[in-house]
Amino acid sequence: MSLPKLITAMLNPELYPHAVNKVELIQTHISYVLLAGSYVYKIKKPVELGFLDFSTLDKRQVMCREEVRLNRRLAPDVYLDVVPIYEGGPCGVTLTPSSGEQPVEYAVKMRRLSEDTMLPSLLQANDVPRELLAALGHRLADFHDSAPPASPELTQDAYELVRRNFEENFAQTEELIGPQLDKARLKTIQAYAVWFLGSNRALFEQRVAKNRIRECHGDLRMEHVCIEEDSIIIFDCIEFNTRFRCIDTAEDLAFLLMDMEFNSYWDEAALLLESYQDKARDSDMPALLTFFKCYYAMTRSKVFAIKSAEEEFSQEEQSQALNTALAYFNLAYAYAVRVEQPVLIIMCGLTGSGKSSLAEVMASRITAKIFKSDAIRKDLAGIDRTEHHEAPFGQGLYTQDWTEKTYASLLEKGACELRDGQPVLLDASFLKRKHRLQARQTADKLQAHLVCVQCLCPREVVRKRMVQREQVSGVASDGRWDVYQGQESLFEPLTDMDESSLIQVRTDEPVSRCAETAVQALLEKIRS
Repeated sequence: MSLPKLITAMLNPELYPHAVNKVELIQTHISYVLLAGSYVYKIKKPVELGFLDFSTLDKRQVMCREEVRLNRRLAPDVYLDVVPIYEGGPCGVTLTPSSGEQPVEYAVKMRRLSEDTMLPSLLQANDVPRELLAALGHRLADFHDSAPPASPELTQDAYELVRRNFEENFAQTEELIGPQLDKARLKTIQAYAVWFLGSNRALFEQRVAKNRIRECHGDLRMEHVCIEEDSIIIFDCIEFNTRFRCIDTAEDLAFLLMDMEFNSYWDEAALLLESYQDKARDSDMPALLTFFKCYYAMTRSKVFAIKSAEEEFSQEEQSQALNTALAYFNLAYAYAVRVEQPVLIIMCGLTGSGKSSLAEVMASRITAKIFKSDAIRKDLAGIDRTEHHEAPFGQGLYTQDWTEKTYASLLEKGACELRDGQPVLLDASFLKRKHRLQARQTADKLQAHLVCVQCLCPREVVRKRMVQREQVSGVASDGRWDVYQGQESLFEPLTDMDESSLIQVRTDEPVSRCAETAVQALLEKIRS
């Protein structure tokens, strides 16, 4: 890979009018960034990518000036000037013009920030006090409050703009990643975007009416946040595309939250969100966050997919970029399958059918609260959850009286979650029609969807599982082969469940595959 002549010349420390021992080069898919002593020089690549156009010198000069103007809002002492670059001098290029010399390029000159003060480094070192995260949330809320509203040309079609941006991400990501992209997951993300946009048009219009579409940052990621002592510096906003910057304030925040979650800082992201909400008092925002996080995960997937196809990067760098693109894509899928509406999911199946394993994976993927009958039964009896109960089928803790108490408690706990508008999953056998009817009545009363997931597994597979389960300690279930046989005799067919509320899953396959099938079927039922 050969660098452009101008960039090679700028790697010479003697070019600069200040002390420089060594010049380091960092490349992005749109810029060359030169670290030269106490300063940074950023040069835009002469590219046209659809969503940005740096193809001419005049366009690059305009964008350099925009970059300085916009970034001085949150980093006033970092963005110093736009520096013209000329041909000539012993290095081949010079920052000092001769008489009448015309610039051949422009660079944004910045004060260099220490890598150790960047948010990713601080989080990795566990060196970000809660107070600073709270201060960051407040700073962002204040910034959004003071940012000028977007122009009418952007806000009058804000809804369509969001839709087009999402569709652009789909098309470009699919084209760039190609055969390594999970097409089924892509369809799930696309279906989620269509469903969410179709269900929330009034909310988007309400955001416009409330002046929530403002000239924001647009590229709010962890690496663009610096904390110098108690000073919070936020830099490198989007200058090259107005529609990527003039966005909903919830969208701007969602990018940073997504980036933190991608890097496994879930608790820190939750704290940041809490502090932002405390200052912004934006009651509509939570309903939009997952959608916008999904959008930005797709955006980052696209960015790394572009890098993976650029010849100027080494094969190893291209491979790493592709892996990162796929990781962001899978995060977008994880957001897309979250269920953020009241849904009551009941598992149905005989002991050993794999319903508990499936329930745990499903609940994790859709972010539902899960309640387990085995654990609740023992809690009601004051018995340790891991203690095995060896009484014959239908006796001890498994008498009709204990079973009724257990289902009543399950539904009561589930109702509490549904009242808060959240999904809940009840892991129990639900063999009896009356218990399923009670679940339906609970869902209807709270205006929630009811979905029953029936787990179907061959008897010989169940018997093998029973033998393995008996050898494992610390398991709440008391399932045994005689229990399985007893439940077989009590099971009442699911004639009370219509097609709109019943999912049947073969559970003799790997649980991850079963969960993918069940979750997809669930989403189709509740988002139709």
